[in-house]
Amino acid sequence: MKDLCCETPEKVKELLLDEEISENLSFFFKTFSEPIRIKILLAMLHTEICVQDLAILLEVSQPRVSNQLKLLKLNKLVKFRKEKNNIYYSLDDKHIQDILNIGLDHINHKKLYKDCE
Repeated sequence: MKDLCCETPEKVKELLLDEEISENLSFFFKTFSEPIRIKILLAMLHTEICVQDLAILLEVSQPRVSNQLKLLKLNKLVKFRKEKNNIYYSLDDKHIQDILNIGLDHINHKKLYKDCE
């Protein structure tokens, strides 16, 4: 008698990521778990923006925005450039833009689906 109920576990096991990649991916997605960070990323979806403007837009202190940007930068979700006394932030690359757009599509799809029930 087999211990496994089906052959799937062996097939799936081949696809599992190693521990380091799993931890990195988990940390990456945890970065999206704070609403203020999502708002910051969405503000950058189509343009770069400076810290002062983000603070005004989100109605939070500049140090709070800076702390969140530091974490986003550490996780390579945003990049920055300096111009005179200002630092401008933008999404690190198209992958981050795609992830945000897919997330928005999923949320809107689920909302529409729920409204139809």
